Amino acid sequence: MVEKNDLEHEIEEIRRQEKRFGWLNSCAQYFVVTLALVGSVGASLLAAFEASSWLTAVVAAIPAAVVAVTKIFPFEARALAHWRKEYRLHGLLSKLRYEGVEVKTVSQEFREIESKTFDEWPLLAPNVGKGEEGSTERPSEKSP
Repeated sequence: MVEKNDLEHEIEEIRRQEKRFGWLNSCAQYFVVTLALVGSVGASLLAAFEASSWLTAVVAAIPAAVVAVTKIFPFEARALAHWRKEYRLHGLLSKLRYEGVEVKTVSQEFREIESKTFDEWPLLAPNVGKGEEGSTERPSEKSP
């Protein structure tokens, strides 16, 4: 019974963390998208009202900077990865609490989820700015 409570507590703690990180990444994505929209509309308005050219240029550069940031830091993909893991962990907790699945079986599934999540984790895009498409996918171990 102690093992079950320990495992349940560990899974619940990681599940809460994944949920929180998912929301943080989602909020970051909404923030940068809003910033791009404000930059685009702001630059148009500054140009329409004949504001100083340096200010218009700075504001007009915001959407491009946001594209670069979201290409390098895939906030939306990371939010989804956190939420997928949280969903899987929630399923494990249900198995442990309500379905009578053995602690050993749930523990093995827990390790599999941790391993699978690592393999699916969206990477930063290291090739941005080198003339190549940035990738957020982990290279396959079977690739030559």
